[in-house]
Amino acid sequence: MKTKIVILTAVLTLIFSSCQKVLEKEPLDRISDNSVWNDAPLIDAYIADVYSEMAFLYNAQQDNTDNWATTFLSDLTDEGHTAFSWINTTSFFKAGAMVASSSWPTKRWAYYSTIRKMNAFLENMVSSTLPDDQKNLRIGRIKFARAFTYFIIARDFGGVPLILKAQLATDPKDELYPKRNKEIEIYDFCLNELNDIISKNYLPAVAYDNGQPTKYAALSLKSQIALYAANLAKWGTLQLDGTLGVPAARAQDLYQASYDASKMIIDDAKFTLYNGSTNKVKNFRDLFVTKKNSEVIYAKEYLGLDKGVSHFWDNWNYPYGFGAWPGDGSTPYLEMAEEFEWTNGIPGSPGTLDRTAVQTGLWTLDQLWGKKEPRFFASVYTNGSAFKGKILDMNTGTTADVWARGANLSWDLNSGFGVLKYTDETNTPYWVDSKVDWIIFRYGYILLNHAEASFELGKTDNALNVVNQIRTRAGVSTLSSITRDNIRHERKVELAFENGYRYYDLKSWRISTSVLSVQYSGLEYYLDTPTSKYKLNILNNLDGSTPPLFRNKDYYLPLTPPVIANNPNLGPENPGY
Repeated sequence: MKTKIVILTAVLTLIFSSCQKVLEKEPLDRISDNSVWNDAPLIDAYIADVYSEMAFLYNAQQDNTDNWATTFLSDLTDEGHTAFSWINTTSFFKAGAMVASSSWPTKRWAYYSTIRKMNAFLENMVSSTLPDDQKNLRIGRIKFARAFTYFIIARDFGGVPLILKAQLATDPKDELYPKRNKEIEIYDFCLNELNDIISKNYLPAVAYDNGQPTKYAALSLKSQIALYAANLAKWGTLQLDGTLGVPAARAQDLYQASYDASKMIIDDAKFTLYNGSTNKVKNFRDLFVTKKNSEVIYAKEYLGLDKGVSHFWDNWNYPYGFGAWPGDGSTPYLEMAEEFEWTNGIPGSPGTLDRTAVQTGLWTLDQLWGKKEPRFFASVYTNGSAFKGKILDMNTGTTADVWARGANLSWDLNSGFGVLKYTDETNTPYWVDSKVDWIIFRYGYILLNHAEASFELGKTDNALNVVNQIRTRAGVSTLSSITRDNIRHERKVELAFENGYRYYDLKSWRISTSVLSVQYSGLEYYLDTPTSKYKLNILNNLDGSTPPLFRNKDYYLPLTPPVIANNPNLGPENPGY
């Protein structure tokens, strides 16, 4: 089989410039033997290849099925940071240093290569002789993937070209050099595609399908896209004649679309909030390491290094010394720790420490954290936390003391906290050998989407009921009334360190410029040996000489001059770059 790559658009020329001189009629991703499109295993292999290129489905900075490195989006937010300066998107982007000539955004355009594979697949499947039910199932999987991919691109760039065919080099120039669609047109396309999948029953209406998308995954994605777009309509503004932003008049119908999608999932009652243990801390931890549990709607499955599908999470986030390098990779801010409530506190209020009092006198760990809600102990670790049968010693001490204790010490002394969510204590991590599934959509997320959409539609009783379901499972006192801030707080705590939810929540509410332009803090512990208590020191301005900065223009990434140069019809550049 002889095939070559055809360069389809000027956008893709940037990615595949080395291939421009080898144009032939048949593109690489269109298999010339038509019988392939009648063979279910070969078709499934094609689908698997498409999904392997959707890097946003992966949880780790490095996944051994995908060498296109991403970053932990929680490190870009007020959840925490990483001290490793070589992580470009945190040391560079978090510091507000993104400029038009930055190279990182150009990588996002590589998704158009994946979209072309999806378009080619859908064109070839029309004539497939597979039985209709088998054909429609596979069409549904690709349509779901295409909607998901377009959402991810638009969320970063705003309006982008909507290309729905596998282009050929002989196509008209206006097709090969497409203009940008408006941002709302991309979201509307995604929602219409998902409605088509759902109404035509392309995907199975089962609770879980071994890592494959289902009807409920499609409904979850619809809930997510509609809510994000609705928030842009309510809180954002239109720019570039609508290329960026969502018209304000669309807010209500988009909130309704999100509400309806979430409600269908809730009403079908195929999922429940995970309650596998009466111990609330253990229960919330187990939610993220127990495969295929009652809350999982859609997940990226990991089988382990020996099966060739594993990831980097444990090695990155284990306390330093418990795995391979680095450990303590993402370190939550003290403010994130404070966001978790006191169990005996005022409902809805973060559990803030008295900064003056806490640096005066000596404290036991129980006095500091003993009254924190269960999700605190299940989501983060700190000095005195139990891990693999040991008690973490994050006492600062002298330099000599640091290296003497080594394996049980947070060596970089970042914030005094680490990420516990999704870590598997049964694992002995070595580089990319984590095998905990990464949950793309779970029932708790859908309930919070439903609460937010309900509140914005004026259905406050419904919003209150849904949030209280989350709080009851978490072991936190229920609320008697509900505010927008209550819902946003609950999202921050319940969804901490998951899927970049916090980063894009802040963007959709258009409050990133204030929340993400703050020097957050950490905590140092100094052991008083005679009393076995700790003297505490607040580490102010934890990010040091490169403080976080989120500018108005950072709500969108730059297209970059090389991309525009290859297709002038994409211009003008996004505002501010």
